[in-house]
Amino acid sequence: MNDLAVVAFDCTSMEVIESCRLPGRYQFVAGRREEIDRRVSSPQEAAVPLWGASTPPLALEPGETLELRVIAVGQRRANVAGATLADLEGECAGATHFIRSARVGAYRLTGKVGTTTHASASGELSACAGGGGSAPDPRCSGPLQVELVPIRR
Repeated sequence: MNDLAVVAFDCTSMEVIESCRLPGRYQFVAGRREEIDRRVSSPQEAAVPLWGASTPPLALEPGETLELRVIAVGQRRANVAGATLADLEGECAGATHFIRSARVGAYRLTGKVGTTTHASASGELSACAGGGGSAPDPRCSGPLQVELVPIRR
């Protein structure tokens, strides 16, 4: 993957700026295989973050049940530690951060509100069985959590 992802982030939303580039590369770093299997049916259970304080808790309404299964196999890490506006290339209006790393793997989230069932997924959990090795199975390489680094002005 050439160039690093540049984003506009304002604490409520994040948008990748496709027309903006930061020279660099992401490299896969295998990690300890982590698996989360949670069934959440109360607001108290939903308030527990997944991966430490930097992970937002799951949102849960009364009467809703969520089932979450996540398998992380490593991360893609940038070979760049920091950046300034002068380092960016292309149309970069609104750029605030770049993605320094992304924890990768697959997930499945299902929820039920009343009689309506909702589902969201990325990748195939069964493809994550062997961990990351030197490179993850493409079906087990979706972003699960990102680390943003501010672009210095």
